[in-house]
Amino acid sequence: SVSCASAGNCTTAGYYYDSSGLYQAFAASQVNGTWHNAIEIPGTAALNTGGSAALNSVSCAAAGNCAAGGYYYDGAGNRQAFVTSEVNGTWQQAIEVPGTAALNAGGTAEVDSVSCTSAGNCAAGGYYTDGAGHGHAFVTNQVNGTWQQAIEIPGTAALNTGGFAGVASVSCIPAGNCAATGYYTDSSGHTQVYVVSQSTPHPTVTGQIRGYQNHCATDTGYSNKPGTSVTISPCNALLREKWTIGAHGELTIHGLCLTDPGNGLWRTKVNLQPCQGQANQQWTHRANGEYTVAVHGLCLTDPRWSTTTGTQLIIQSCRDWTNQRWTQP
Repeated sequence: SVSCASAGNCTTAGYYYDSSGLYQAFAASQVNGTWHNAIEIPGTAALNTGGSAALNSVSCAAAGNCAAGGYYYDGAGNRQAFVTSEVNGTWQQAIEVPGTAALNAGGTAEVDSVSCTSAGNCAAGGYYTDGAGHGHAFVTNQVNGTWQQAIEIPGTAALNTGGFAGVASVSCIPAGNCAATGYYTDSSGHTQVYVVSQSTPHPTVTGQIRGYQNHCATDTGYSNKPGTSVTISPCNALLREKWTIGAHGELTIHGLCLTDPGNGLWRTKVNLQPCQGQANQQWTHRANGEYTVAVHGLCLTDPRWSTTTGTQLIIQSCRDWTNQRWTQP
């Protein structure tokens, strides 16, 4: 599996045979166009006592920030599902997918697909077997860096009368809004296809987006004209500073949406456009205060830490700098 966050910044993951003939899970990263040495995923040596591990899927929301999932065999010869995350270029310890130990009574589970919308916010899907040996489809979410309990996909138990189901692919944009497709077996033993959606609306609230040295993101001239620039100015509780969070992470003012018109082009100046529900208008507010846009995971930025009224806001790589930290409305 391969995933690229931007040109020249990619990650590949899979498996290799070691000198003892055992399967081990690895990942390798391309940074600014140069591939770096592959590494065994931290923590898999301890998990993989059965001698067979692999990563089936990897997804990168931003350069150096990825998630991946696959399987390993424990000491009893059971196949278990695991996930791992890369944070700012460093792979973290692999863990068994939370909740699958209880679900996977039949001893065969794995992650087959991963999708991330921003660093630390991902979804993964795969399958497990119950005590009767029947296969079931599961999903799990990673929220702000923490993987949640896996669940059987709602509705598949009723469809899967033939006893074999799983997730083939999952895709998310933005965080908490995903779709998955997979397979199940009906009572005649025929393999069928299903689709399922997840939606986690954001609360609709209104207020200022307050940034560096108490300067606010501002609708220049409080205009409803598409293409209007978004600038900074001292926060004064004016209507041109009054933003609303939409149902899916949109930031709206005067009926228009904060938009990345460059769709991932570094240092693009953001502006206001009619709201169309696209990924370049869907924003996630991170715990550290960064606002990331769903289409590529870059951050809303006050360029050069400016305090000059009228400076246009841009998007660029997330660095956890003070000029990328904003209060949420």
